[in-house]
Amino acid sequence: MTPANMTKRMITCLGVGAGYPSLAKRLGRSLDAVGETADVRICTQYPDGCPTHDDHPFAFKAWLLWEAYRNRYDQAIWLDSQVCAQQPLAPLWEKIDTDGHFFIGDGWTVGQWCTDEALASMKLTREDAWDIQLIWAKVICLDFRHEKSVEFLTEWHRMSTDGVTFPGPVELRERPYDPKARMVYGHRHDQTAASVLVHRLGMNTTPAPGWIELEPKDNTAILGARG
Repeated sequence: MTPANMTKRMITCLGVGAGYPSLAKRLGRSLDAVGETADVRICTQYPDGCPTHDDHPFAFKAWLLWEAYRNRYDQAIWLDSQVCAQQPLAPLWEKIDTDGHFFIGDGWTVGQWCTDEALASMKLTREDAWDIQLIWAKVICLDFRHEKSVEFLTEWHRMSTDGVTFPGPVELRERPYDPKARMVYGHRHDQTAASVLVHRLGMNTTPAPGWIELEPKDNTAILGARG
């Protein structure tokens, strides 16, 4: 039980499908190894009522964070199953304490990763979307004591089953990708929706270095994402 004078925190992750349960369990072990004291929920089944990944890709992220909110956690972190803790998460929790949320920008734009149908549903033009930064959805951190975080999650959760913003299956165009090109490469479901909400709510984004690294070599970032 969390003492009354302490922040109630949760870290949550889902591992469903070939290989993902073992990756999610690896994340849990890595959190233990760095001495994490938050409640850790590693799931290998969808939460009650949550649509499957085939029907609404990546909707489960919003649903598991919604579950943390409903269970009266003060703060919650979603981590993809490919993520591992490499260093203690204290600086990340401090960042959430300060800003009320934590999102990482990934260098792409919503214009490059959004269907026409989803743009219309979100009342955006393609021209609008070229100027909205895409965020990574590997790490989503929210403090529910802040109104913007609750507003973000409420709308993200709603969009996850609106039939337009999280459509299945995932479809991507041919490589090579160029982050600077005004081309539409596909649709990023959770990332696309979250990025629009972050933009509209005026929430902060943070560059990745020092916080998370892909296929890390020296484990100096707090988090690492390994395939």
